[in-house]
Amino acid sequence: MGRPGDRPVISGVIPAFNEENVLEIAALSLAETLAHLSPSDWEIVVVDDGSRDRTSQVAERLAEKPGFRFVRHDRNRGKGAAVRTGVMLTRGDTVLIFDADMSTPPEMLGKFIDELSLGADIVTGDRRNPEARIEQPQSLLRRFMGGVYASMARSVTGIPLSDFNCGFKLFRGDAARSLLSECRSDRWAWDVEVIALAVRRGLQVKAIPVTWRQGERSSVRPFRAAAESLAELASLAIRLKRATD
Repeated sequence: MGRPGDRPVISGVIPAFNEENVLEIAALSLAETLAHLSPSDWEIVVVDDGSRDRTSQVAERLAEKPGFRFVRHDRNRGKGAAVRTGVMLTRGDTVLIFDADMSTPPEMLGKFIDELSLGADIVTGDRRNPEARIEQPQSLLRRFMGGVYASMARSVTGIPLSDFNCGFKLFRGDAARSLLSECRSDRWAWDVEVIALAVRRGLQVKAIPVTWRQGERSSVRPFRAAAESLAELASLAIRLKRATD
């Protein structure tokens, strides 16, 4: 991760859809953390995934500040597509995926970087770890649906993670760009696909407990998201099977 003795270049990617009320404070909070960890070189790429509110205007203002970049999809393509667009624009030795609702605070990043230093290629948050600090839990319905989804993801991939979809993930930069270039899941199954691809390559995936709270607002419609997720998991299962045939 960079030259010996140097701090790594850190890239942050924020996928955003109808996040006008939370994007600026999230992006500036992340920028403060990145500047503390890597004062000399950091960047944040904001990807507006076809928002229908003023998310683009907020992102455009942010892009006027040093360290920020902004790109917009002309239509809503899904979180996976937004993450892929953002990651492919990064140049960092490490790449953080960070949700605009700040469900996991940016201050967790130092612990994630420590895990990369110990040999991990991907570090993902685990909200279901007994040591996770859940400050404001999801509704019972969302927790149930999340548990069902995680069980199905384990069945599809054979990977014993308890939480694939925590929106706080740190990658080695080269691994992030290579893996995301191969991902085909445009919406909610992107986390499952990228982890499955990483494990098949022999990369080390580390899950660690996080501090987490349900965002004050969410543009996610749980039943629609569940239907899309299951459809993508089915497609992913077919792709993974073909890859091993």
